[in-house]
Amino acid sequence: MSASSDQRTALYSRIFIAIYTILMTPIGGAILFCVNLRNTGRLKSIPFVMLGAMIFEYFHLQMILHNHTGRTDVIFVPSLIFAFLLSFPVWHLLLRGIPPYKLLPAWVPLIIMAVVWLGIIAYFNI
Repeated sequence: MSASSDQRTALYSRIFIAIYTILMTPIGGAILFCVNLRNTGRLKSIPFVMLGAMIFEYFHLQMILHNHTGRTDVIFVPSLIFAFLLSFPVWHLLLRGIPPYKLLPAWVPLIIMAVVWLGIIAYFNI
């Protein structure tokens, strides 16, 4: 079978979603996960994943805003927890039974991540 006739569904890998979640907050990882849901036709789950990510991120931001100790684990540990949840139990629950898939290229999310981080760095260095 040639690459042009490959009919497999294109998805972001769970490892890429986990890394993106850690570096770009749970909402960033949830967006990539929702792309996977869309590509597999599981559209009914998208609002629940995004709502879960927004609720999680709300409490995450509250932890960050009330962190008067300067501890950085308050920033990264919740993202690690959400990355694990999204990549394993949620993946198994919502993407169960998908046939072998091809990987979506990571360039667009990586470019978005670079632009966001460069903007944040530029903003705080001014």
